[in-house]
Amino acid sequence: MRRTQLDSRAWSSASIGRSGVRLCLCLLPLVFVAQLASAQGNLSDGKRSITVADAIGMTRLALDYNEVVTQKAFRFSPDGEQFVFILKTGDIENNANRFSLLRYRTSEAFRSPAPDVLLTMVSTSNRDAIKSVQWLDDNETLAFLGENPEEMPQIHTFNVKTKRVEKLTSHPTRIADYVISGDGREILFTAEPADEKHVSTDRDRHDGMVITRQSLAELLASSRGDAASPWDAKQLFLQHKGQAPIGITVQDAIGVNSALSISPDSRYALVVGWVRDVPTSWASYDDKAIQGQVFQKRRSDDKTTDLMRYLVVDAKDGWVVPLLDVPMLSINPFAWAPDGHSLFMKGTYLPLVGNDRAEQELRTKQVFDVKIDPSTKQYQKITKEDFENKSEKKQRIDVSLDQDLNKPPKIYVLDPTTKKRTLLMDLNPDFENLHFGLAKTIEWKVDGTEVIGGLYLPPDYAQGKRYPLVIQTHGFMPTEFSMDGRSEWSSSFAARPLAAKGFIVLQAFNFKNPSDHDRMLENKKLGDTQAQAAKHFSDLLYQDAIKNLDKQGIIDPQRVGITGFSRTVCFVAYALTHTADRFRAAILTDGTDCGYFQYLAFRNAAEDMDMLNGGVAPFGDGLKEWLKDSPSFSLDKVQAPVRLVALGPQAILESWEWFAGLTLQNKPVDFIEIPDASHIIQRPSDRRIAMQGAVDWFSFWLKGEEDSVPEKRNQYSRWRQLKKDEHAKSSVIPFDSREK
Repeated sequence: MRRTQLDSRAWSSASIGRSGVRLCLCLLPLVFVAQLASAQGNLSDGKRSITVADAIGMTRLALDYNEVVTQKAFRFSPDGEQFVFILKTGDIENNANRFSLLRYRTSEAFRSPAPDVLLTMVSTSNRDAIKSVQWLDDNETLAFLGENPEEMPQIHTFNVKTKRVEKLTSHPTRIADYVISGDGREILFTAEPADEKHVSTDRDRHDGMVITRQSLAELLASSRGDAASPWDAKQLFLQHKGQAPIGITVQDAIGVNSALSISPDSRYALVVGWVRDVPTSWASYDDKAIQGQVFQKRRSDDKTTDLMRYLVVDAKDGWVVPLLDVPMLSINPFAWAPDGHSLFMKGTYLPLVGNDRAEQELRTKQVFDVKIDPSTKQYQKITKEDFENKSEKKQRIDVSLDQDLNKPPKIYVLDPTTKKRTLLMDLNPDFENLHFGLAKTIEWKVDGTEVIGGLYLPPDYAQGKRYPLVIQTHGFMPTEFSMDGRSEWSSSFAARPLAAKGFIVLQAFNFKNPSDHDRMLENKKLGDTQAQAAKHFSDLLYQDAIKNLDKQGIIDPQRVGITGFSRTVCFVAYALTHTADRFRAAILTDGTDCGYFQYLAFRNAAEDMDMLNGGVAPFGDGLKEWLKDSPSFSLDKVQAPVRLVALGPQAILESWEWFAGLTLQNKPVDFIEIPDASHIIQRPSDRRIAMQGAVDWFSFWLKGEEDSVPEKRNQYSRWRQLKKDEHAKSSVIPFDSREK
């Protein structure tokens, strides 16, 4: 399984679900009902409905993980005189993503100037053509990680005066992340390991191949030459100018999100490591999530945990040690002092050893802002004000992305002194010609706890009319504009194109108060483990959402679809097998299904599967819990036609149990692979297959509609046969009732 880092933390976000827990979904506020009434669109105004092509061709800020964490999408030069950012646009005609590096001069920003397009590169892979832009100290050189078609991503520099591009690395594998010193002389980077998948040799054919730690997916893919997964642990390298890179041995696992940073004096760097061997002393911290990681049972050949820590790298000599050797559940913000001799870190635990009892007790319960010397690891507590004063260099202007659920993204500049605010760029001016339906954040209560979701309405919504409903899972971002409903992931989502086809789409969900998340997960009435509680909670949430929207007269409860992606494949699979017949169609895309076959085929996910099914393994007495809770053993209960979407060959194995189990029962199931697609799909053709497939699938099963495009003839022929088989099966006389 390749989604551990994305999903074990990104969606643990739900918790309830055992019998005896009453779930109450409160009525929608009257003000929202009024808004629904006024949302009836007028499609005679010359605007047209949204299509999947509009979603794919949307222009947006190209943000890598570190920019999301640090909120530094707009990169100012050291002297503050200019700033740059990257835009990404889907090019459907050429099946590529176009990345443009734009520059503005700070002094001209309020005059709405045209941008200086420094560089445009095109990616036909699942990666960004330009990412991780950094200014060097000379105020005219930009470093970036980039690639052209058929190339591996490498580190480059671009001179804004001469327009010259220079390639700094020629690494044989893909570089995932990097940081460069201000003078450009030192580079620290992470890269994917060489492909170590086993290819059968003559000796194997003579003596037989010994199978030990290989996964089933690796063994089956060995003859296909599949590349290493982007989720695999990365290798760390240090490169001095003019010299070959040197590999650095690191005890912890370096993930795809390494958060690399280098000190202003270029001597030290920080990198985030995922802890392999957790010190037992960390159980003393009064945090149940940390304690759970300390005591969680792991296989001897896979000790990686969900805990992180900062590692400090000596950029001169190449040694690596933990900075504070304390656990992190998320990446703590920090800032280097201008001289590079110290750094300021916010909200970190402190070591417990070597302190008096009162101080040690305090440290088990509290996090601190501290100043740390990376050379000696000495630290001292500081105030919040000290951190804020040291953490960021103030710029003369603020540049920000302005958006909300109904407002497409635009870039504005603000003068912090005068508060003058000016539009710098409308990223999608053509959106003025599109008819967007109303999107709204809705709130409801789950056993007294408030949760939120997003409701996307058809552009021509009419009060009193009942619409088919599609529930999209995997969280909700209430402050962002999205064409697909979930951050332009698109792997299993198509909110606005679905709304344009006459669906109401519910994007679910988040807790209104983040603190409620952990409180609910710890309630043992909701599940034996946090993961199981999340699964049960989601099932109840979907049911009550349908009941409430039905009560409001908004949806037709007989025409409800649901889609699961990644970790929420498990939650949707559970709902499809453990819920009364509430769903008329479903899509499961590239994810953990809590099933027995996945458990055996992907051993690195076995412990997570145990947690999802009650904290036990499916052997001995533990099998009883699995028989009750795992969707694998209840496929006979599935009533909805299911579309399975595999993103690459490994995902075929992940979906195989559902495909085989439903097929053997003559239940309607459609199975499609998008070859070589990434988990968060990127290529326009991949997005089109996934998004348009979702629109077509739900339109077919929930509305009885077919697209007349000739290229889809085979698709609908296949689906009509599924419907015919479904009807034939429903009319079969049970064996016991037949005449003998």
